[in-house]
Amino acid sequence: MTGNSPLVDYRRRGAGGWLTLNRPRRRNALTPRLLGDFHRALDACDGDPRVRAVVITGAGDAFCAGADLDYFRGRLDEPDGCAAFTAELLEPLRSVLRRLRDSGRPTIAAVNGACFAGGIELLVTCDLVIAAETAAFCDAHSLRGLAPAVGGAAGLVAALGAPRARRMLMLAETFDPHQLAEAGLVSEVVPAERLAGRVEDLVAQPGQPRRGQARGAALRATALGGGGRRGPRGVPPELERTGHARGDRGLRRAARPALRRAMSGEAVAIDLYPGTGLRLADAREVAVDCEQAGFGALWTLEAGTEPFLPLALAAEHTTRLRLGTAVAVALVRNPMVVAHLAHELNRYAAGRLTLGLGTQVGAHVASRFGEPFDRPAERMREYVAALRAIWACWNDGAALNFRGQFYRHTLMTPAFHPGRCEYGPPRIHLAAVGPLMCRVAAETADGLIAHPLSSARVLREVLRPRVRSPAAAHFEVSCPVMVITGGDDESTDAARAAVRRQIAFYASTPAYRDVLGLYGLGDLADRLRLMSRAGQWDEMGELIDDDILAEFAVEAPPQAVAAEIRRRYDGVLDRALIYQPYPSPPGQWREARIGALLTLSPPPG
Repeated sequence: MTGNSPLVDYRRRGAGGWLTLNRPRRRNALTPRLLGDFHRALDACDGDPRVRAVVITGAGDAFCAGADLDYFRGRLDEPDGCAAFTAELLEPLRSVLRRLRDSGRPTIAAVNGACFAGGIELLVTCDLVIAAETAAFCDAHSLRGLAPAVGGAAGLVAALGAPRARRMLMLAETFDPHQLAEAGLVSEVVPAERLAGRVEDLVAQPGQPRRGQARGAALRATALGGGGRRGPRGVPPELERTGHARGDRGLRRAARPALRRAMSGEAVAIDLYPGTGLRLADAREVAVDCEQAGFGALWTLEAGTEPFLPLALAAEHTTRLRLGTAVAVALVRNPMVVAHLAHELNRYAAGRLTLGLGTQVGAHVASRFGEPFDRPAERMREYVAALRAIWACWNDGAALNFRGQFYRHTLMTPAFHPGRCEYGPPRIHLAAVGPLMCRVAAETADGLIAHPLSSARVLREVLRPRVRSPAAAHFEVSCPVMVITGGDDESTDAARAAVRRQIAFYASTPAYRDVLGLYGLGDLADRLRLMSRAGQWDEMGELIDDDILAEFAVEAPPQAVAAEIRRRYDGVLDRALIYQPYPSPPGQWREARIGALLTLSPPPG
């Protein structure tokens, strides 16, 4: 292997797309570069229509030894060490595992040797585990004072049961493949020299099913016997993967990640969403604090503040933090203007930008911005298509010839061409509440940003069923989560009052009446609407009782906010945006060390 060789090698062998971790001298330990190569290998696999199943294995005598901690040696004790560990390793690993869970093909782990720590997290993501007799399994996180951070613990509990999982996680015992086959984690044990051949046999089962028929079921039935049951417990119906006779074909791709995360226990990412907006004067300090605290992303809103300019400063003073607008008002800006802003920001931020767009409500578009507001869902669908056409012209050299019902872009001369962005176009997330806009988001965007007036129940029962269109496997659902916190009783009381007023303000908007209607509070929404017309903003907050407050907001000390959000939203959201609709003290979250809370357990002794 040369210095330029990919650290994950992709090759098609028969009907299998084989991804081989290729750091044999380091026992295939995970690094940021390896995880980047993992994504590129998955891209190659996804683009090959001849591939029926994805196979993960390792080069040399190891499957995967987990994270390469030598890469981070000495850095975890630095002020931004936890943030670096999260952004450079855990977030990329989370992204790889999500792609495997959401793949349209069965995934097989061909475990050729040692499988430790992060290798276990990779293992439990796969549908089948075929292990060589020489393989060894150990979750060694606890030996380093660490804990599985991207779903490994819950995956082990689901596969082994709580008693065996606790033994593996807490005692760091080493198990042989026969023990784990008996427990149900390993599907089949074969001699080392037969491992590759056995996996190839499984992938090449007879029959030529069309995409979406019984390939996954045939693989499991052949490997596991009978009806394809894994060990004494079998495969839970909730793990059945759509597209391979593994569940309801009506549950399309955008809806699948939630089921996968719910079963795997993958934790929701925690981001920061400054609730009073982000001003240019504050952008540098807030962004640096956000990155050092270990947040996954920083999002800006468009209200009393402008959403794009602060992100330029944030990009200049951070290196790992994802940056996004949540949301910029789209329909009052021409797609060419927004395309140029986002293109340049994404280039400056080295590909870290997510362009969050929303329509705003009709009254503001017409009366505040002076723009027409009709058929917003149709306009937004065409808006996204226009953005993608413009970026394809700039990045890929495609001719600009976009002719829509609302927008027309057909001229791009060299003088106005901004040049290619080496990181590609930014991700697009759309704000959506109603069924039409949810469908537009699922069919055209890379993610959906729910409204802050979305409880876990609303997300599960209302929003998720609306996202049933064939969105891409990497589709993310995010939501600003209103948070009540403070350093003392006085500041916490002030925060609680501010959140009551914010909930009342949102609930007074007719577009969100159905949210309260889900709780039988439609009359309250009507009353709040009348009070808003009368300008009774402070009095409106007094109508939000403690039960409503507890349903739509999270209350906890700063050090416990992340854990409480994850308790409520794991398996429901991909990203939760901490949203304080009131001023918060500088450095509050840096001192709370969100990254440390999310990734590290106290060291032994």
